[in-house]
Amino acid sequence: MKELAVAVRSAGSVRVITLTGFLDAHNSAELAGALDDALKAKQLRVVLDLSALQYMGSAGIEAIISRLGRFREGQGDIRLAAPADKVVKVFDLLGLTSILSLHQDAAAAIAAYK
Repeated sequence: MKELAVAVRSAGSVRVITLTGFLDAHNSAELAGALDDALKAKQLRVVLDLSALQYMGSAGIEAIISRLGRFREGQGDIRLAAPADKVVKVFDLLGLTSILSLHQDAAAAIAAYK
């Protein structure tokens, strides 16, 4: 089984969640937990830094999409930073690039909140 590391930091009013490694059904609960923690803390501006993520399976996509509405209801959002081309292709095939905000890097995603 491949590993996933989840690191959380704040950048002003934005919570940055950095994912490293492989995100699949075996460890998607770690991402879900980090997003749920942000919701509980009412930190509704989230950037998912995917620059070090090598793989994202459908369970990872589900963890994001199933929570996106709750962030937006509170005037927040989940923005994706530096997704790999293969991740972008999957999001595009699923029609998710029209509802998710994708940015070149974490700094650009954070700046887009201002």
